[in-house]
Amino acid sequence: MRRAPRVIAAEDGFRQPRPMIRWLAIVVAAAGWFVSLELLQQTLNPGGTPPFLRAVCGNDLGEAANPCSAVLQSSYAYIALGDAPSALRVPAAGVGMIYFGFLLVWFLFVGPPGARGWLWHIPVLLLVIGGVGQSIGYLYIMQFELQQWCGGCAVAHGLNGVLATLALLAFPWRAARADEPVHPRARLAMATLTCGTLLGLLHFAILIMLFVAGLQNVAQEQLVRIVDDPEFIRWDYDRRIPVEPFLRADELFDGNPVAARTVVVFSDFRCPHCAEVHRTLARLLAEHPDQFRVAYRHAPQDAECNPDPNWRAAGHPSACAAARAVEAARVTGGAAGAHALRGLLYERQRQLPRRPWRELSDTERSRFAEWAAELGLDRTTFEAAFESAAVTERVAEDVALAGKLGLRAMPVVFLDWKRVQNPGKRATWEALLELQALEPQSAEPQP
Repeated sequence: MRRAPRVIAAEDGFRQPRPMIRWLAIVVAAAGWFVSLELLQQTLNPGGTPPFLRAVCGNDLGEAANPCSAVLQSSYAYIALGDAPSALRVPAAGVGMIYFGFLLVWFLFVGPPGARGWLWHIPVLLLVIGGVGQSIGYLYIMQFELQQWCGGCAVAHGLNGVLATLALLAFPWRAARADEPVHPRARLAMATLTCGTLLGLLHFAILIMLFVAGLQNVAQEQLVRIVDDPEFIRWDYDRRIPVEPFLRADELFDGNPVAARTVVVFSDFRCPHCAEVHRTLARLLAEHPDQFRVAYRHAPQDAECNPDPNWRAAGHPSACAAARAVEAARVTGGAAGAHALRGLLYERQRQLPRRPWRELSDTERSRFAEWAAELGLDRTTFEAAFESAAVTERVAEDVALAGKLGLRAMPVVFLDWKRVQNPGKRATWEALLELQALEPQSAEPQP
């Protein structure tokens, strides 16, 4: 006598078909995603040190002789999004992340289908079959085209093969039973497909951003190499048109006052790049005191003494007061006083007031006088000079000259009346002034 099929009641609950295959597929897909991530990191940053790839590919990862590095830096490591030579190319490892991520989502939320839901598994099978085809193609390229094997790539393709096997085993190769529930239901399948697709799009967007950022880093590195090249520095300087000389009769110079080469620096005491230029020139003057001379001019981005609002920065309140302080130090202590206070202001740049001078308290306003006294300058003379019309007028003359020359962002530096680019870099001055490297000091006394 035949037994009638048992109808599963709602309270029996749902049982996931072939749970072992599901969990194995989840683990393999997650492992494939992780390996693809490390391959992507190494593709975009050849000098990186992904731990898994270093264990698989060797400690020389990142060097040209390493097979993994050679494969990941070849043209085959990228997929062109079009036929044009200028088409965007994305790393194949990033596409692998999208592929494994989608399958991870599918097996995590759906897993193997029931016999009455097998149609939903067809897109997954087609995707896996396509992925296996790609893996076979890449293995062929490594064997016959590149003749080099990337161990990390081989692991990713091996995991793809295992995942394909599990996807085939997950398919219900039998007829549906009458009492078998439908799995996955349309709502679950569509939600999972949507989630996997959105996750893939998110991966792709991040991949494009990382790739573009990588291209920008490469372009920036190439630009730095170009602008630091001595021949380019000299070419850029030689092509510039000199401005009309504008030295004062009582100009103060750092370095040899009668040196053949003249450097003029327009600066702002609250400008970090100005401090960098000052330190670079100070070091070079200490090493080559007779090679050139430096004159400093004031161009503070501060509305108190500079009416030009077209600054390329937000402005530096109290920078005008700092400029007056240096001129007051010149009145009080001559060239040495101005030189000493200028260096101290750049050294203590972060301690300079960051609010407009009119808003400062008496204690804050006395900071410059205290620093002048610390350098040995007479405080009373300094304070009188700081408030004098002569000091105010001298700063105003520099500001007017900067405006006449059309100077905006500080620092602006001239060498023999031609503007210099990248004045904060030592290589710039070594090329333009043809400075010779100092001979290393011998530890042994000479006889």
